[in-house]
Parts: sequence; C-alpha cells; structure tokens
Amino acid sequence: MAIGVSVYAPELGDGTEPAAHAHPVLQGLAEFQEHLGGRLTIMLLKGIGRPFDVNEVRTDLMLQSIETLKRIEAGRTAASAKKAS
Repeated sequence: MAIGVSVYAPELGDGTEPAAHAHPVLQGLAEFQEHLGGRLTIMLLKGIGRPFDVNEVRTDLMLQSIETLKRIEAGRTAASAKKAS
C-alpha cells in the first residue's frame, strides 16, 4: 500500500551543476564533515531500530541513487496524471 510520500525533491539537485561546483548533496556532506572536525560519521539504518554508522560515502552511488529517486518520482507523477485523465 503506497502512502504517496515524495521520494525526490528538487533540492537534491538536477545533475546539471557545472563541473566546477560540487553537487549540492556532496557539498553538504563535505561541509558537515568539516563541521565535525575531520572524520565524517553518518548514521544510517539497516532496518527499523537497527542503526549503523558510516565514515565514507561513495559519491558515484550517491549520485546514482539521487537519479533513481528522481526517475521513481517522475514515474509516479506520470501515472497520477494518466489516472486523472
């Protein structure tokens, strides 16, 4: 059962950022790492109530994941528009 929560937001970036500028998510991670004073630590979830810490983010997979979320959201939007007509 879908609850209709968006999985993508334009603030995640559209992938058209100039090469000289970091992707907004990657830039945010770099700023967060600097704020922490060196080592990046992000808590993720393996499941409900099962957190774990990561110290590295593979930028290629992060950008691929953002694109996947964008495609999913676009598909939902298209399906909703088709259903409404």
